[in-house]
Amino acid sequence: MKCAKMEAAVMAGAIATIAIGVGVCNTMSSLTDKYEKALKQIDELNVKIEEQQSEIQNANDLYNQIVNEKQEIESQLSETTEELENVRRDIEKYTRITYFNEYDLTQRSYASIVHMKKALKDTELQSVAGSFVEAEETYGVNAYFLAAIAALESSWGTSSRAIYQNNLTGHAVYNSSASGTYFSSWHESIMTTAKMLKENEAELKGTVKFMFQPAEETFEGSKNMIEHGILENPKVDAALAYHVSPGQMPVGIYMYNSTGTMMYSVDGFHIEIKGKGAHGAYPQNSVDPINIAAHVYFALQSVIARETDPSKACLMTVGKFQAGTAANIIPDTAVLEGTIRTNDKDSRELLVRRMKETAIRTAETFGGTAKITMISEVPPLICNPEFTEQIVGFMKELDIPKLTPYPGISASASEDFANIAEQVPSAFMYLSAGYMDDRGKYSAHNPKVQFNEAVCPIGAACLAHCATRYLN
Repeated sequence: MKCAKMEAAVMAGAIATIAIGVGVCNTMSSLTDKYEKALKQIDELNVKIEEQQSEIQNANDLYNQIVNEKQEIESQLSETTEELENVRRDIEKYTRITYFNEYDLTQRSYASIVHMKKALKDTELQSVAGSFVEAEETYGVNAYFLAAIAALESSWGTSSRAIYQNNLTGHAVYNSSASGTYFSSWHESIMTTAKMLKENEAELKGTVKFMFQPAEETFEGSKNMIEHGILENPKVDAALAYHVSPGQMPVGIYMYNSTGTMMYSVDGFHIEIKGKGAHGAYPQNSVDPINIAAHVYFALQSVIARETDPSKACLMTVGKFQAGTAANIIPDTAVLEGTIRTNDKDSRELLVRRMKETAIRTAETFGGTAKITMISEVPPLICNPEFTEQIVGFMKELDIPKLTPYPGISASASEDFANIAEQVPSAFMYLSAGYMDDRGKYSAHNPKVQFNEAVCPIGAACLAHCATRYLN
C-alpha cells in the first residue's frame, strides 16, 4: 500500500511540473513576440527619424542657399547703391550753381548729363536717348512731366534739381521734351521711371521729356531752361511735378491743390545803401548808412502792416543786415537782403514796387542813395485745376498700399516750377517721405533732415503711370 501511494504522489508531481513548464514556455513566447514587435516599431521609428533628419538637412541646405543668395543680392545692391551715390555726387558737382557768372547754366546741365552717362557706362541711358520722338511725330502729343521727386538739402548743404527727360539730357538741344525732378540722392527714382517708360515705349502715344535742372534753390534753373527752349521742339502740352516732403508723417500721402495757390511767389531783393563814412566821434561829418538802413527796415514793415489787403497772405522778411567793420567807424555802405512772398499776383506787384520806392525815398530823405537788385523773381505756384484732378485720378488707379490724397495744401515756401506752370497746364504734388519716429523731427533744409527712401518706388511708379495714361 505504501508503495502504491508513493507512486501516485510522484506521478502527480510530474504532471504539475509539466504543467508549469508549458506555462513558462507560453509566457516566453508571448514576451518574444512583444519584443520582436517592439524592435520592428523601433526600426520603423528609426526610418522615420532618418527621413526627418534628411528633410531637416535638405531644409538647412535650402536655408543656407537662400542666405548665400541673399548675401550675394545684398552685395550687388550695395555695389549698385554705391555706383548710384557716385552718380548723384557727380551730378551735384556739376549742377549746383552758386555764382551764375562762372558758367552758363545750360553748359552746366550738359556737363552733368555727360558725366552721368559716363558713370553709367552709357548702357541704359543710351537706349533711352531720343526714343520717344518718333511717337510724337506720329501722334503729335507731348507731355512735360517735371518729376520733382526730392528738393533735398544734403548734410553738406548742397542741392541739385533734375528734370526727367526722354533722353535724360539737360537741354532741349537733345530734342527731348518735358519735365523734371528735384533730388539730391533720389536719382535712381528718375532713372527707374525712364527705364520703365523705355521698356513700355510701344504704349506711349506721345513724347516724354526728362530735364535736369540746376540752381533750383536759387530760383534760376527753370527760368534759364525755358529761355533756352526746354518747352519747345517739340512743344510741351502739360507738366507734372513731384516734390518729396520729410517730417513726421507716413510714406504714401500725396498733397496737392487744384483750387487755389499751392505755393507763394518769391521776390528776393538786395538793397545797397550808400552814405558817407566818418569817424564815430564826428557823426556830423557823415551820412550814416546804418541809420538809413534801419529806417528802411522799419518802413518796409509798415508797407506790410498798412498797405496790403488783409484778406491776402503777404510777408516781407529782411534776413540780412550788414554794415561796418569797426565800432568807432561810420561806414560808407550798408546792405539789406530779404524776401517778399505772397499768394496773390496783385499783392506781389504792389509789394515789389513799394519795396523799391520805400528804400529809394527813405535813403534820399537822409541824404543817401539806395540801389535795389532783384535776387529772384518767381510767381505764385498755381496749378491747372482740370489737369491736377486728372493726375489725381490716374494715381488712384495704382494699387499702392496706403497711397492717400490730401487736397487743398498751401505753403508760404516757394518753388521755381511756378515758371513752368505759367507757361503750360501743370500739376505739382508733395509726396510724403517722412518717418513717424524721431527721424521725422527735422524739416527739408535742416542739415539733420532724413528722407524715407521708401518713397522712391512710389514716385517712379506714379510718374511712369501718369505719363502713360496722359499720353493715351
